[in-house]
Amino acid sequence: MFFHGTDYWHLHSFAGRHPLVTDAGRAAPRTPATDPMDAEDALIDHHRHRIDRLLAGYWVVTSATGVVLGALLWLVTPLGWFGLLLGLVVALAPAGLLLSRSEDWLVASCGGHEVDERSEARLVNVVEGLCTSSGVAIPKLRVVDSPGANVVAVGRHPERVALVITSSLLASASLIELEAVVANEISQVRTFDTAHASTAATT
Repeated sequence: MFFHGTDYWHLHSFAGRHPLVTDAGRAAPRTPATDPMDAEDALIDHHRHRIDRLLAGYWVVTSATGVVLGALLWLVTPLGWFGLLLGLVVALAPAGLLLSRSEDWLVASCGGHEVDERSEARLVNVVEGLCTSSGVAIPKLRVVDSPGANVVAVGRHPERVALVITSSLLASASLIELEAVVANEISQVRTFDTAHASTAATT
């Protein structure tokens, strides 16, 4: 995504200097270029709507389960309307607790350990610089001992994100390569792509 964006802007800047020419020798009318900020805002709105739909679906299914359970308690026990209320509480309370803790469990499932500037100065400097320039909150950093080169951002909100990176990637990547892969993850955090993926994994 990071390199695609670079190519995209290179092509558009070239096209802006060289308008298409028709067979009749006339310059074709130019199509106004899409404002990158408008495109980013549209992408953010798209991901936010998908997140809202996921959460709405989660609570609809949970509430429906509570209603069914409550109806059974109402029909087969002497609890009456209290049984219906009890069914809803039994369904909704654990679901709310699981949803509130699932983000921490998702980060923990990635493994690894948190790092700081003393242990991973290069990584911290790269992340802080990119986050500052893009207006994204600095995420928690975790390093996983793994032979595979990989990095992933995890979190249901841009303000609460953990960036998990493998030790192999840190050891093998040059500074430019590290900046590229981290910039890709930060861009996904900024556009709520990370939030959408994390919400889908925890609902």
